[in-house]
Amino acid sequence: MAAQDVARTSVAAPLAYRLRVRYGECDQQGVVFNAHYFAYFDIALTEAWRELFGPYLEMYERGIDMVVAEARARFLGGARFDEELELRWWVTRLGTTAMNIRIDVVRDGTSLVEGEHILGATRTGNGNETTRCLGLALCLGRGVEPTPLDGGIRGGLGKCIQAAATHFI
Repeated sequence: MAAQDVARTSVAAPLAYRLRVRYGECDQQGVVFNAHYFAYFDIALTEAWRELFGPYLEMYERGIDMVVAEARARFLGGARFDEELELRWWVTRLGTTAMNIRIDVVRDGTSLVEGEHILGATRTGNGNETTRCLGLALCLGRGVEPTPLDGGIRGGLGKCIQAAATHFI
């Protein structure tokens, strides 16, 4: 998945990241296998973070990590090998220790997949406990406390808040 670019058209506009579908991401029906869209969502999150704040690892080194508490996708159409897709990323809710993000996968202006994540902020520990947690609920069950997002992160994310265009059923 080679990046074409990351584009930001305005403060209220979603961040956009382009990628091209690789052959190995397609199933026998010739379309992107559904699980690959969750990898696309992660790519969009990482690139959006890089655009807003710099490398994700820098936040981690400052003692904050984001863990996925919930991930969903609504499939509206399929992408095929070598098609260029645009991943549109924005924040739909920003709390003190968690946020909801939306990622839409779009081809030529048509939405193919609507994705949503709920992410929680946790502190990174000496034992890197958060890296062993599969989600926020599991982290909390293991004694990993949520941590407030610092002012710089909240300020940057606040510029990306946009109401979701559609809602999951």
